[in-house]
Amino acid sequence: MNEDIVLRVQKIIKARANYWPSMQQVAQQLAMSERTLRRRLQAAGTEYQQQVSQVREQLAKQLVVNRQVSV
Repeated sequence: MNEDIVLRVQKIIKARANYWPSMQQVAQQLAMSERTLRRRLQAAGTEYQQQVSQVREQLAKQLVVNRQVSV
């Protein structure tokens, strides 16, 4: 269940290019309070900002690997 919340949060963060939703916006999309989201992420051993950073890193790696995009 803890991994599920992390994957759901990452999916919402990735949903729109060049837009990083706030924790409050993600919580609303998951139909929970910001405090509940914070607790669930904490139970999974992470926090919201770590997930935003992880998604940014994943997207950056994808861009570097994609040979059709020039640096």
